[in-house]
Amino acid sequence: QEIICTQIGHKIKNDDILLENGIDSISIIEVITSIEEAFNIEFESSMLNYKMLKSIQTISLYVYNLLNGDKNNV
Repeated sequence: QEIICTQIGHKIKNDDILLENGIDSISIIEVITSIEEAFNIEFESSMLNYKMLKSIQTISLYVYNLLNGDKNNV
């Protein structure tokens, strides 16, 4: 949440739609890069879609599943 809110410059709720809150395509790439570096993970390019990038909640779930090795729910 902190990474995303820092990027857009204000707090949002976990289920707020990112595109409606100041995230554009360049900003989302910066967010993804920051998350990858912070958690030492790599987002699969096939998962970089609106459904996964919709909100803090959907990104958090993806990161959680990656960190826990749950490939079925990534």
